[in-house]
Amino acid sequence: MTSLRTYGVVSLLFITSYAFSLYSIFTNTWLWRRAPAPLKLSENYGLWRKCNPFGTCRPYPDADQGDCVDDAYCNKWHVAQAGMAVSGILGGMIIISLLGFLFANYARRSKGWKLVTLLLTTHAICQIISMSLIANISNNYFHVGTTYDISFVSCIVSWVLDIIIAVALGTIAVTSPPAYHPID
Repeated sequence: MTSLRTYGVVSLLFITSYAFSLYSIFTNTWLWRRAPAPLKLSENYGLWRKCNPFGTCRPYPDADQGDCVDDAYCNKWHVAQAGMAVSGILGGMIIISLLGFLFANYARRSKGWKLVTLLLTTHAICQIISMSLIANISNNYFHVGTTYDISFVSCIVSWVLDIIIAVALGTIAVTSPPAYHPID
């Protein structure tokens, strides 16, 4: 049986995961590229923007700026953007469903874990796909001085938390004894 306490803990843990997810969506720190010596200049790549060391940012990738080395590069980057956008929307849906189950009656709460677990897993899968695509792009299209930055790590933390929460919630729901019901 998934209790009110279980949903409360899951809600707090997911809010933490969602904060990491939103941070990775909205900041420009997925990849960090340092130019070779003697320039020592660096650039930050976010999902939607590229920023230079002088603080100016522009949309990324932009075919007009010559960012699309080939079609596969831009397609992969756009799929990564879409995956993280979907994960942001799913995160909002998870929060709404968790709030609903926090205030629901016993019958709904006892069955709600299936929906929450499914949404958490889908949220994690969207992030894993996006992270994997950015990792593939980094390995295949960027030079040696490129490293993963804090948004990339935040994405990993978020999907790992999602999987841990989903497994824990599913385990609690399946293995918990049924609630006590007095005989009338």
